Formats: sequence, structure tokens, C-alpha cells
Amino acid sequence: MAQSPGSGARETAPDGGVSSQASATDATVTAGRGVIFIAIAKFYFMVSGYVIQFALWPLLGEKLYGDYGVVKNLASWFNNVVVIGTIQSTSKFTAERPEQAEAVKHAALRMQVFFGLLLGGVLFFAAPWLAGLLHDPRLAPYIRIAAGIVVCYSFYAVFVGSANGQSQFKKQAGLDMTYSTVRPTLIILGAGVGLGLAGALSGFLGAAAIILVVSVFVVGLRRSSGSFSALTVAKYMAPLLLYMLFLNLLLVVDQFLLKRLFTEAARAAGIVGAAEAASRATGFYEATQTLARIPYQAILAVAFVIFPLVSRSTFAADHATTRGYIRQTMRYSLIFSVALAVTLSSTAHAVMQVPFGLKAADTGAAALTVLALGQIFFSLFSIGGTILNGAGRTLAATVLCGVTLALAGVLDYLAIPRAGLDTGRALLWVASSQSLALVVGFVLCAVTLRRIFGAFLPVSTALRVSVAAAAAWGAGRFLPDPRGGKLVVTAVAGAECLVVLVVFFAALVVLKEFTAEDRAKARKVLRRR
Repeated sequence: MAQSPGSGARETAPDGGVSSQASATDATVTAGRGVIFIAIAKFYFMVSGYVIQFALWPLLGEKLYGDYGVVKNLASWFNNVVVIGTIQSTSKFTAERPEQAEAVKHAALRMQVFFGLLLGGVLFFAAPWLAGLLHDPRLAPYIRIAAGIVVCYSFYAVFVGSANGQSQFKKQAGLDMTYSTVRPTLIILGAGVGLGLAGALSGFLGAAAIILVVSVFVVGLRRSSGSFSALTVAKYMAPLLLYMLFLNLLLVVDQFLLKRLFTEAARAAGIVGAAEAASRATGFYEATQTLARIPYQAILAVAFVIFPLVSRSTFAADHATTRGYIRQTMRYSLIFSVALAVTLSSTAHAVMQVPFGLKAADTGAAALTVLALGQIFFSLFSIGGTILNGAGRTLAATVLCGVTLALAGVLDYLAIPRAGLDTGRALLWVASSQSLALVVGFVLCAVTLRRIFGAFLPVSTALRVSVAAAAAWGAGRFLPDPRGGKLVVTAVAGAECLVVLVVFFAALVVLKEFTAEDRAKARKVLRRR
């Protein structure tokens, strides 16, 4: 059996195979190091993303910032569909057939001539119609700029997926970090030289083109000695694309509906410039979402690592290993997503003041309090979907996501008009309806994983984390709201976040959630060899 890059030495069993104990040790080390590499890259990506968001807030102003958020999220909806779908498809077949890695890469590139160009073309030619759905025709040319980003990303994702499937997590992390440097530089430069929203989006497009070229050299594109059918990759990716369409629309459906329905409510009230008023409300919600999604963004590293591992174990019909992956992945994902979400939720007003100022905090803090907690359930829901897709259960993942999306859309559609034209109230209502849908989706996902694999989140972990979260959230809500200059507010907000985190993890230690086995795994992950 070929050794996966970065997996370390393996112990050979008497029959010439790999002993289960050594294999389990390798899996722990490979997964752990992979999470560290990709987590560092994703953390850097998050930081660079927040640099963009925080810099554009004063450069564009509330209205254009809202427009940027809508167009960016519309592009991201298409981007994430093609990127994650392609990465997982390429990774799956590469992980299952490492000797055909180059052939799989070539097949995926041929497939993208259809999928990538199709999605980019749809976004480009449907731009006026999409802008009309949002009741804002001004957005059409900006949406067309975003179409080019989708095309570049579709081919770039093939190279990332190839690296991921070969467990070349360092290369994957390196590409992420390179892109995370180029993207904010060009976006902020584009907006800062006076080109406004068009400049920011053009910078985004330039960064996508640059990273595509870089990925070709980093991952490589060699002549393939064998062949692999592009149709095989496409057949797997086609249903996966539907899942990704649902999942990524679930991320942004609340903002799209807020933009449309707030405009309708403002028009009905006779407000001049109803679309602009909706853009300002959407701008405040974009600020809220930016912070609330930190737990989800942080947990993405786990999804990238668990996918090829589950693909291998289910391909080999190793049910015990698969169940172990599920329990441990869900356990650690819960702990760290709750830690971040509770910190954001309990200190929402303080945290929001730091990048966006007092006005944004007064408007969006209540929504952030709710939406941050909702992201715990979205994070675990997305990990569950990744596990199902990795095991080839794409239909189940798609149905779950479709049901959750439909529920979110209905709840948002009912809530937003009833909230009225008070922006803070509208934000709170849409955040609450979105979070309720995510809780239901999480429960459905838990039931599905338990039924198919006989494993999910350990009940004892869920109870202990809930107790620790309640203690930490209470501590955060008890802390005073910071007032004063920017430096003072930043220092106090940072200190309050630290207090909440310390209370949460101290409670987990007291409750004995961290065991000797956890400490042993951490040592194996951190040890170089």
C-alpha cells in the first residue's frame, strides 16, 4: 500500500500489511498535522478577510458596504459551490486511487471546462435578472465582474483538491496563505484609489487570476501516464453541486431576503431611495454576519481534513474507523465552535464596536448575540454534510440541506416584513429565524448520521460543553460594556473575550472533558516525527 505524503513511518504487520494500531496512530498524526497546517492557513485567511471587511467599512460607507456584501456573497455562493464541490470530488478520487493522482487532476480540469464556465456564464448573463430580484438594477455590472472570479476559482479548486487528496496539507495551506495575502491587497487598493465598489471587485478578480497561475506551479501539472474519466468525476460532482448550491445559499439567504424585503417595505412606506435604505440595513447585517461566522470559518479546517479520511475508510469498508472519525470530529468541532460562538455572543456589543464603531454595535449587537450561537449548529451541520459526502451519501446530505434551506427561507420571509423598518429589530428577527432553521437542520443531521453510521456526538460531551458554555456566556454578559476611545474599547473588548474563553475551558477541565487520551493525541500531533 502506498504511503500517503506526510503520514509518517508505518509499522508492518507479519502478513505484510499495516497493523491497525500503527495505522490508527498514523491517521491521528496525519489528521492532526493536517488540521494544524490548514487551521493556520484558514486563520490567516480569516484575518485577511476581516482586514478587507474592516478596511472597506470606512472606504465605502454603509450603503456601498452593503452593496459589496450582497455582490460578494452572491459571487461566494457560486464560488463556494464550484470550489468545494471540485475540491471534494478531486480529493475523493485522488485519496482512493493515489497512484492515479495526475490522471484524476487532468480529468477534473476537463470537467471544469463545462462546470466552471457554465456557472460563470450563468452569473454573467443572469446579472440583470439577479439584480432585479434584489430590487436594485445598479448591481448588475458589479455582478458581472464577479462572474470572472467564479471561472478562475473553478480551475484553481482542481489543484487544491489534488493536494488535499494526497494529504499534501502544507501545499494546500501555502496556497491559501498566498491568496490570503494577495486578495486583501488588491481589493483594498482597488477601493482605496477612488474606484469604489468596482475597484474592490476588480481587485478580487485579479487576486483569483493570480492564485490560479500560482497553483499550477505549486501543485504541478505533469503529463499523465494513465487515464481517468472526466465523466466519472462529473457524475460524482453533479449531485454534490446541488448540495453545495443549497449549503452556500443557506449561508446567505437571510441577507438576500433582507435586501429584497426591506426594499419592498420601504417602498410601501413611501420612503424615497428605498433600495439605498435597504443597502444600509444590509450593510449593518453584513457587519453582523462577518463576526458571527468566525466559528464556521474556524472549523472549515476540520472539514478539509476529515473528507479524504472518511473517503478512504468508507471505500475500504472500515466501519469502526469511520465511526471513530465521526465521534472525534464532531466532539472537537463542538468544543471549539462553542468556545468562539459563546465569546462572540456574550460580548457582542463590545466586540462589534472594535471594527465597526458604536453605531453599528448599537444596531447589530442583539442580532450578533443570536446569530453567533446559531453558527454553532451551522458549523456542526456542515461537518456532518462533509462526512456524508465523503462516505458517498451525497443524496442524504443534499436532502438535509434542502430541507434546512427551505425552512430558513420560509422563516426569514415571514420574519422580515413583520419586523418593520427599524433596522436593529429587522436584523434581530432575521438572525433569530435563521438560527432556528439551523438548529432544526442540525438535529436532522444528527439523526441521519446516527442512523447510517451508528455514531455521532458523544452525549457526555454535549452535556459538559453545554454547562461550560452557560457558565462562560453568563460571565460574558456580566462584564461591563466598554466606553471610550478606540484603543480603550479594543483593549477592554479583548480582555473580556479572554475572560469568557478562560471560563469556558476552565469549566471543561473541571468537568473532566479533556482526558489523558486527548493530551496524548495532542503530543503526537505536535511531535515532528
